[in-house]
Amino acid sequence: MNDKILLKDVLDHSIMEWFKMASNAELNKVKENLQVIKSNLPMIEKTFNLDSELMKTENQFLAANTIADVKYITNRPEVNLENMMLGDMNKLMENIVSNMFGAFFKNINSILKIRNVLDEKIGLTEAIDQIDKTDIEYLFFVELKNIEDKLGALIHANKEDYDNIFADFDEMVKSKDLKLINQKNEIIQRYYLKLKPNHVMENIMMGGTDELQTELVSFQNVIGVVGEIELFIKLFKIIEQKI
Repeated sequence: MNDKILLKDVLDHSIMEWFKMASNAELNKVKENLQVIKSNLPMIEKTFNLDSELMKTENQFLAANTIADVKYITNRPEVNLENMMLGDMNKLMENIVSNMFGAFFKNINSILKIRNVLDEKIGLTEAIDQIDKTDIEYLFFVELKNIEDKLGALIHANKEDYDNIFADFDEMVKSKDLKLINQKNEIIQRYYLKLKPNHVMENIMMGGTDELQTELVSFQNVIGVVGEIELFIKLFKIIEQKI
């Protein structure tokens, strides 16, 4: 009887544990943001039954049991609000809610690439007790560095941001301490979040396009990568505890 525990077993179990935790946190965040939007834009609540649509997504999160389920849920394409208006009301509500999770879904899909990396470099069918833990950690740090590089390029694109936040970013990328990396990532997140008024957040949630589009795209890109780093570290920590 073959009772070996494979890298695939540990990795996939860890990913599902991580996804359940991350999706629940994101769901709560979207619910809070939706309440803010409905308070500031009462016509939204009168026009759309977004709570019902949100419950469908919540049920999908709860029902997910495999990596394939996660990929199916998170591979929804983002749709521009103007294009949404051309469809029926049910499709419109579905797309509005889907857009609220757009950055989260994108980050989940990006982070799942680490599974392909581990399969290519080590092999998912390798017995976990035959794998050097440091090899797995090394590959995780290589992937984390790739994500950090994306954030660095965005920070460098704006001189004011560079002057204000680069010291923290530089300390973050030079560290191998996950706690410190996470702390610096949170500092960078707070720096960008405090710059933006509520109406910008409302536009992001609705996927709208207006004169703020350039600012929105820049802001979304930074917050998106910061969120990706945060999620990646959470998965990294779960894996570390199991290998």
